[in-house]
Formats: sequence, C-alpha cells, structure tokens
Amino acid sequence: IIYNLGTDWQVFSEYVMFTRPVKNMGRLSSEGHQLAVGLIRQGAENSFHVAIIENFLTYATTPDIGFYIAVDNRL
Repeated sequence: IIYNLGTDWQVFSEYVMFTRPVKNMGRLSSEGHQLAVGLIRQGAENSFHVAIIENFLTYATTPDIGFYIAVDNRL
C-alpha cells in the first residue's frame, strides 16, 4: 500500500508471508510473517527509500527487527 504525501513523499506498507524455510526443524519450520512501514522521497533523477521491518505472529523464523535503505537511480 502506498499513500502519496504531496509530489515528493510517499508512505508505504507491505505485508509478507512466506512458507517454511526448512522442514523437520521444530520452530524453525514455521511460516514467517513480516510487516514493513517506510518512506519514499522522490527526486528528479533518483528516489530514496527507508523502512523498518518487524516480524509478528511467528518469531523463530525471522529476525526480530530489520531496516531497509535503498537509493533508486533513473538513467
């Protein structure tokens, strides 16, 4: 989901659910659920993305918290 905050800024959120990464390893065999919330700053030739990622519902298969930072450059 992306929400525009004027012409240069956007707020986004993303939910990711993934299947078991391994089999027969107890709690590590659980599905994973993550939620990301972040900002995008649009420029004339590039954009800057920053987000925080948090796991929920299952805690054994994913890191507790993560950070996402990216620069997108248009040619």
